[in-house]
Amino acid sequence: FACAGSVSSESIGAVLARVVEVVSTFEEIHLSQLYRFSLFVRLEHPELPRLESRLQERLRQAYVQVVPRPSRLQADVSVALSQLGWTHEFEYVTDEGVSLDLAKPSERRCVEVDGPFHYLRESGTGRFVHNGA
Repeated sequence: FACAGSVSSESIGAVLARVVEVVSTFEEIHLSQLYRFSLFVRLEHPELPRLESRLQERLRQAYVQVVPRPSRLQADVSVALSQLGWTHEFEYVTDEGVSLDLAKPSERRCVEVDGPFHYLRESGTGRFVHNGA
């Protein structure tokens, strides 16, 4: 929805209603991904419908269970930024449970490092495409 630019009360409401019906069939990874969607709705479109708070907390718990795996590139970028005088926190976790690669919370700034593992080679063309990680 966000990528397609198709954000409407009707479409989000329909998705959330369906989620409530089938959420018991979801695996932990799906609940974790759904949490990101619910954050998008809550933070970017507070006027849109929300999930019931108990379900929202269940999704959050699934999300925070996923352990961040910082890459070597992320560590190298962190060192380089520190050497340039940009002091920051490595893998800062927000109140919502979102892990930011490199952050200055007091300034509300962060750097997300998307290295080669955030992309896949497209079959046939060999072109790199974003994998959503």
